[in-house]
Amino acid sequence: MNIDEKKGFSGKLTVMHAGSLTGMCRLVHEEFKRLNPDIEIADVSAGGVRLIRDMAAGKKTDVYLSVDYADIPNLMIPDFADWFVIFAATGFVLRYTDQSKYAGEVNSGNWLEIIQREDVAFWRSEPENDPAGYRSLMVFQLAEKYYKIPGLAKKLAEKSGKQFLSANTIAERDKGYSFSYSSWTMGGKIIPLPDEINLSNEKFADYYQQASVTIPGLKPGTTVTMRGEPIRLGLTIPQTCINRPAALAWARLLLSAKGKALMEQAGKRPLKPAFGGDLSKVPQELRE
Repeated sequence: MNIDEKKGFSGKLTVMHAGSLTGMCRLVHEEFKRLNPDIEIADVSAGGVRLIRDMAAGKKTDVYLSVDYADIPNLMIPDFADWFVIFAATGFVLRYTDQSKYAGEVNSGNWLEIIQREDVAFWRSEPENDPAGYRSLMVFQLAEKYYKIPGLAKKLAEKSGKQFLSANTIAERDKGYSFSYSSWTMGGKIIPLPDEINLSNEKFADYYQQASVTIPGLKPGTTVTMRGEPIRLGLTIPQTCINRPAALAWARLLLSAKGKALMEQAGKRPLKPAFGGDLSKVPQELRE
């Protein structure tokens, strides 16, 4: 069935997504509103794990998207979701701006030395709330192996963990350096990272697995270990979904040819949809 043939969804549709998916979701929202003028979309963005913790605390959403699909099987299934779909990929780069110290000097050959300088600010988000935070720690581990510098991962973790990125500190990031998704640099400049550490190349999937980070689970006293792998985006419709017809239509749009074009426009690399979890519960509307 053509997406344009199915119109008329109404009510409120809540979409929770990782902050780095804001541009992509905005484009999908606009197209969905064009097809369904009566729909009201509530867009909620934050760190992907933070949003799951909010759901565990009682907040409801119709659609959930993470920049790390593994958040869904590791944290949401079976209590909050039954299935997930991997739909796109991206990777890590080093982000900086003209305000960053040594901006005129940094390059792909000296970036590691520069971010270790005492007068340079290097940022990351909290691993327990944001995949970018635990993935930064993974890149530190992989860089230590790749560059053969003992103790590098610990040194970078301590340096970048002195003050985490947050809504209150995000503007300060422009005066320093941070790892960023290649598709969401928010106007910054980038230095490409070697494929062995940028978590983007499927050829290095086994190599990435050498890195892992343990974060607190949803229940007190529990932990979850996140393992290094190529960065792949995931979506699910949680069990607490309220506007299920609209949620399915929104997800269907994202996975359509039109949705893939919007992903590319937002800098993401579309993948052939791959479902996981309890496949018997994947909605028929999405199986097509």
